[in-house]
Amino acid sequence: MQHGIISRCVPYLLAALVVLCTTLIGGAAARYVSLQVTDYQARAALAADTDDLLDQAYLMGRDIHAIMQRTAAAPFPPCSDHDLTFMRGLILHAYGIRDLERIQGQTIMCSALLGVLDPPLAVDIGAPDFMLSNGIYFKQAAPVISIPGQVSSIVYNDRLTAVLSSQFFAGRVSPEAEFELAFMNPETRQVYRNALGGVDISDDFFTNPRIEHHQNLLASTRCAEDGQFLCIALAMDLNTLRARYQLDVSITAIAGCIAGAALGMLAIQIYLRSQRMENRLRRTLRRNKLHVVYQPVYDPQNRRTVGAEALARWRLPDKTLVSPEVFIPLAEQHGLVHLVTRNVVHRVIEDSEQLLRQNPDFYICINISAADLSSPDFADYLHRSISTAGIRPSQIRLEITERSAADPAEATPHVSRLQAAGHHLLLDDFGTGHSNLTTLSALNVDGLKLDRGFTTAIGTDSAPALIVPRILEMASALRLSVITEGVETQEQADYLMARGVQHMQGWLFGKPSSIQALGLRLQREVVAES
Repeated sequence: MQHGIISRCVPYLLAALVVLCTTLIGGAAARYVSLQVTDYQARAALAADTDDLLDQAYLMGRDIHAIMQRTAAAPFPPCSDHDLTFMRGLILHAYGIRDLERIQGQTIMCSALLGVLDPPLAVDIGAPDFMLSNGIYFKQAAPVISIPGQVSSIVYNDRLTAVLSSQFFAGRVSPEAEFELAFMNPETRQVYRNALGGVDISDDFFTNPRIEHHQNLLASTRCAEDGQFLCIALAMDLNTLRARYQLDVSITAIAGCIAGAALGMLAIQIYLRSQRMENRLRRTLRRNKLHVVYQPVYDPQNRRTVGAEALARWRLPDKTLVSPEVFIPLAEQHGLVHLVTRNVVHRVIEDSEQLLRQNPDFYICINISAADLSSPDFADYLHRSISTAGIRPSQIRLEITERSAADPAEATPHVSRLQAAGHHLLLDDFGTGHSNLTTLSALNVDGLKLDRGFTTAIGTDSAPALIVPRILEMASALRLSVITEGVETQEQADYLMARGVQHMQGWLFGKPSSIQALGLRLQREVVAES
């Protein structure tokens, strides 16, 4: 009995000890940090912001360099349909590149966004600001043909112009900071300060990058180390930084104690809740207790529902609904995501085997993870499940994310195996990852699902709206079927239908519902057709 009492008390004693320790540590640490915080935090924050901007500029420079090389080696006649599709594929996920233009002298012949210009457009951009490398030049301000009256920075040679996005660094620089993008010749150390902003520092800050007080500023500079010529300077007023970071030592120490105690209690609660949630999820998956709802895939041209997407739902015993955005990452964290997929497959087969046998042309899409894609066990499990149910493999379509197929060489054999078994594979949420024309060709998937972010942009003048027609043209050229997600208005549906999209998914055509509701929907459509 005494042993039992001690056992019950130990967790509470440990919890109290954790809270006490975090309280003391929080107070002591806060007192020390408050003495160092003004300079340290300011330097760390400024260095991080500078590194982030340099990373963005580096990615932009890398993409520009690669695009210049790939377009020079392209086997297509300039401005041909194949060449335009090729250029659109290049800029689809390029960092900070708005458009690519084929040029002859000072004349623009065609553009990835606008297509062939008829007649070609003569543009006088003037002399370059400087040369980045042999035959490649930089101009800070040149006309943008896709948006009359606007100017943008460009990088160009005698055949191609890369138009840089004027908004590429927008939102990445604090309004209180001064910013400058410069270029430096790594051999001569010559600095070219054709800036998108300006910082009152000497060229020495670029030739010897550092974080240092300069007059009334704290300035930070960074330069790329691989010969891309890029340098970034970021500076903030010292008074502004001190006002932001300098705190009263006593108040900070008290706050540290409170924060330490709160952190200790929060850590205990998070740990216990995480343990409970993980154990609940394990029990749910062992018992095949995940629920599935079905969102229709609709053919508006023929006014019929051709398929549905299976969406996993987790309902706790107290009827609380746990969002997939919570339990899917939890399953991934604890290596349970393959069990989630098997639960969904089990539920879909159990729910819909009669509906699928009665409607042989109807299909259901199931999302699978990278682990499922590469697992021979999953393919065997899927085959056994559908064989037992007596349904066609083509009626179970599989959706893989761009992240799952990030390495086409690794993913393609698994895709081919599932296709050989009779399944159609779709690339889900297309446009949110790093897929391009080459990746799509290598993967040899059967179709793609256009992410709802592009659908939402339809009817606006945003960049995603400009890209939608190019994606659809690319899909058509590769003979890929397209399902557009997130269609919520008739205007969006009309726009997509006019561009050849046959299948759509979204609240305009139906919210996720039970299998019974889906079956009634199909029955009503059959009655309406007869």
